[in-house]
Amino acid sequence: MIHYPLGTPIWVDLLSPDIEASSAFYSNLFGWAESQTEPDGDYRLYTSEGKIVAGLRALPAELPSAQWLSYISTQDITRSLQRIQSAGGSLLLETAISAQTRAALLRDSAGAIFGLWQSSDYATAQMFNQPVSLTFNQLTTRQLEEGQRFYTQVFNWEPRAQDMGGGFTFTYFFNGGRGIAGMLAPSPGSAWEAEPYWRIYFAVADTDASVARAIELGAQVLLPARNSPFGRSATLRDPQGAVFALSQHKPEVRAAAQTPVGVLL
Repeated sequence: MIHYPLGTPIWVDLLSPDIEASSAFYSNLFGWAESQTEPDGDYRLYTSEGKIVAGLRALPAELPSAQWLSYISTQDITRSLQRIQSAGGSLLLETAISAQTRAALLRDSAGAIFGLWQSSDYATAQMFNQPVSLTFNQLTTRQLEEGQRFYTQVFNWEPRAQDMGGGFTFTYFFNGGRGIAGMLAPSPGSAWEAEPYWRIYFAVADTDASVARAIELGAQVLLPARNSPFGRSATLRDPQGAVFALSQHKPEVRAAAQTPVGVLL
């Protein structure tokens, strides 16, 4: 198991206005099983083959619609909040997930919502980069320079722009020598990307088959499946309105993701 340093996106959860419907959708799409963190708690965990992969909770009043959120690890939420506010970000909500875990929902200086995760019991998901688990976190924003400034100032990430060809530039964020997130301008004409947001990618064995199954379950395709240097991916909106993405890696990309210097989380 690779150790992920502080300041790494290590957890995702879904905030939904209908947690029962959302649970049914992802359980049927990914084969996830569901449990609660504590007998009397309202925070649910998704597992795959017995390993924790993501969370689910009710949509709070502070957020306008259902969404997947990416959480960045911290040792001290209070100190991280001070850095975030100094950099132009703002606190939306702070909650206790369990007796050992605190989380905060925040808005960065350009408006994208993300989370902080401080935990001593399950400090991270138990599986990454394998089918039906988290594989990448991408900030989608028109304010690329501001995105670089904010996350560099707050988390000491190192941005590296990479020319992908055809006028397509992708920015990687590195933390401790490992590529842990990315940043990209929204697709031209995509009204659903009017506001900046973090797009969550889940690894799948077959993108086309997973897209077809998601449509059967009521999802809407926002970006059809297409090939990239990394593999084949698609972006969808689930029946409750949350945007998420699927990614089928090329074999060499999947192998790189398992190394300490891999480009994927």
